This record gives sequence, structure tokens and C-alpha cells, in this order.
Amino acid sequence: MSSISIVSSVAEFVIENRWSGTLPYIMLTPAETPIIFIFLGMLPLLGLSALIASLTLIAKEESNIGQIIPFLLLVSGVYYSLEVLPSIPQFEAELCP
Repeated sequence: MSSISIVSSVAEFVIENRWSGTLPYIMLTPAETPIIFIFLGMLPLLGLSALIASLTLIAKEESNIGQIIPFLLLVSGVYYSLEVLPSIPQFEAELCP
């Protein structure tokens, strides 16, 4: 089970119990699993967060924005329809908002 799915399932559990009104009672019960397992499960997310943070810092620099904008315009369908593009840029266009 990946770390992202663990965080997602915990978030779903918290939201479900918050809306049903049982979350305070669950939070007050003694923990069955040691807290170290929770932190070990979230450890792989540190690498993912460092990668996203570095990409954010790179994207904030003005000198790199000039290199990214033509690619975004290419795969966004601004110049022509996406059906004209080859299969790989079409897939990348589906990933871009």
C-alpha cells in the first residue's frame, strides 16, 4: 500500500466520522497501533513533498517561465485542435488543466 493511499484512506475516515459526529469519541480512545508506524508510513511522502517543493521553486523563477509557456500553449489547444498532435503530446494535454 502506497503512502498516498494511506493518507487518502485516513482523510476519508476522518471526514466520514467528522460528519457523523463520532470523531471526538474516536480521538479520545487509546491508540491500538504505535504512533511510530504512522510516521514510518508517511516517510516516503517526504521525498514526494521535496520534489514538488523544488518544482514549485523552479517554476516561480521568471527566467524559466519563458521556457514553460510555449509548451503549455502547445498542449492546451490554443493554436490548433488537440487531435492534430501526436499521441504523446495528446496524453500530456489531458494531464494539463
